[in-house]
Amino acid sequence: MSSLTGIPLATIIMNLLNEAINLHQAGDLDAAESLYQEILDSDPEQADALHLLGLVQYARGDGAAALDLVRRAIASAPGPAVYHFNLGNICRDLGDPDGAIQAYMAALDRQAGAVDCRYNLAELLDAQGRGDEALVHYQRAVELEPGHAALRLDLGACLQGLKHLDEAAAQYRQALALDPQLARAHNNLGGIHQARDELDAAADCYRAALAADPELPEAHRNYAAVLEAAGQPEAALHHYQEALRLKPGYAEVAYK
Repeated sequence: MSSLTGIPLATIIMNLLNEAINLHQAGDLDAAESLYQEILDSDPEQADALHLLGLVQYARGDGAAALDLVRRAIASAPGPAVYHFNLGNICRDLGDPDGAIQAYMAALDRQAGAVDCRYNLAELLDAQGRGDEALVHYQRAVELEPGHAALRLDLGACLQGLKHLDEAAAQYRQALALDPQLARAHNNLGGIHQARDELDAAADCYRAALAADPELPEAHRNYAAVLEAAGQPEAALHHYQEALRLKPGYAEVAYK
């Protein structure tokens, strides 16, 4: 690449970058990669090209190359939140949750309103048993997108795991008001009723869960337990068998 035409090199690079992004978004990874590499041949520290070439490698399943390129982009230009967010996604998928958490936090330091980032961070914290920390991010994500039913479901699950059952039930009900077909919200709400020995209400929730998703093994298991407690062993057996069919490694159900 040169500027012998009189066009500034920075303009040439920007034009190539825009063309590469269009190809990338259209799914032509080979052509996009070629242009990103052409940019980097001229300017090896061009952060956007490094970052986007990293995403090309990520899409191809080469996580190690993607990780190296995105880290180089951040070293060149640490400001953009999206670089840190995508670094978090790559670390998460490569089995490095601690690296992912650190990257997501760096992204939120730069863009506090990034809902996807807060959601991913909350999921990882929750999976590590750091429910109180996860709760803060789930709550903030719901504040930012109050009409997001799946977010409310996950907030409810986090609250339920922390034994805040009334608050969890409220979140499940709000999720179901937004999406009545959210099977896991019905199932989890049933779990709260079941824990309180409100078996009729629990059964109603599990039936609603199975109406929304007949292949949800947890709902079959839970409904079977309620039926068994109600003295209906044949009906319970059917749902235990369905749960095991749908999830063959379901040890708790196999024992039942």
